[in-house]
Amino acid sequence: MEAILASIPVGTDFALVSKDGVVIQCHKFVLAKNCPVYYAMLSNNFVETEKNQAKVTDFEGDTVSAFLEYLYSDKVPKGYIDLAKEHDPEHAKTMLRR
Repeated sequence: MEAILASIPVGTDFALVSKDGVVIQCHKFVLAKNCPVYYAMLSNNFVETEKNQAKVTDFEGDTVSAFLEYLYSDKVPKGYIDLAKEHDPEHAKTMLRR
């Protein structure tokens, strides 16, 4: 998880809080650009927008960190592609196109 924390540029304006309480700083524009759910959330007056923080209650810190690493990456590491193919082959196709 340290890799993603070290790779996120300064000037973060949002945080994701995982199920196990890990707080990971990020940028609203990266979330909104890559995820329709976050785009909708951050484009409206939701509590998360006002607090600049969203709870990710279904996932542990390592998973949230991997999600952000994916969003901030130019390409997807092979290990993530293999994992996606194993768990959800249909969505893995989307991951391969990123």
